[in-house]
Amino acid sequence: MQQLTGFLGIWTDIDKEFIPTFRDWHSKEHMVLRINTPGWYVGHRYAGLAGAPGFFIAYETSAVSDLAGNAYHQSMNEPDLRTREALSHYRNSVRTIYGLRKHAGEALPTDAPYYLAVRFTIGSGSERIIEWFGTEHLPTVCRIPGVLRARLYETDEAMSQIMTEERTLYGAGPGKDRFLVTYELTSAAIPKLPAWQNATIGSVAYGEALREIRIGHHDLFVLEFTIYPSHLRKGG
Repeated sequence: MQQLTGFLGIWTDIDKEFIPTFRDWHSKEHMVLRINTPGWYVGHRYAGLAGAPGFFIAYETSAVSDLAGNAYHQSMNEPDLRTREALSHYRNSVRTIYGLRKHAGEALPTDAPYYLAVRFTIGSGSERIIEWFGTEHLPTVCRIPGVLRARLYETDEAMSQIMTEERTLYGAGPGKDRFLVTYELTSAAIPKLPAWQNATIGSVAYGEALREIRIGHHDLFVLEFTIYPSHLRKGG
């Protein structure tokens, strides 16, 4: 599969009494509709662990521009009654569109059971820090057993701000954090390992720049649901 460079991330809580209905609607209707949009390749839904938002929904596309296509926005502007009902139960929602900046690890034969999403801003010297992610941090992290893949994304401000009917219904806009780094893991305990901590320190060459990182959210999730477009499914 080609390198996918577009990424849509949605962090949200759901009213507790509505969660079973949400899962049924989201798995059988909403994600099915979204993933068959041209250029969309995979969708995941994760449940939050240890204080994370209730759910994290992520879609990967061939390019960031696929997240601004006419087919997608037409769907976003014409929600049906079930969608309107479901979105009325979203709480504390953040929705951001990103472009891939750096990555390490291979495309996976299956989906990782755990997903760490770290959102952050940079005070200054962003290109230097992006360089550190690409040359040091991501390759080092991916050498830790159980870390399958790691990627750094940067917010596409213009696309994230596009208003649609669905966004109006649940009030989701882009968060304040400009960057997102994601880690696909086989165990929830991996970020507590000494090797992980060592991978976050950085060499002397990047020490001053790394002091400019401001972490806004550090959230761990467990996989609930995955969907691929029909032409990528077995027998499709």
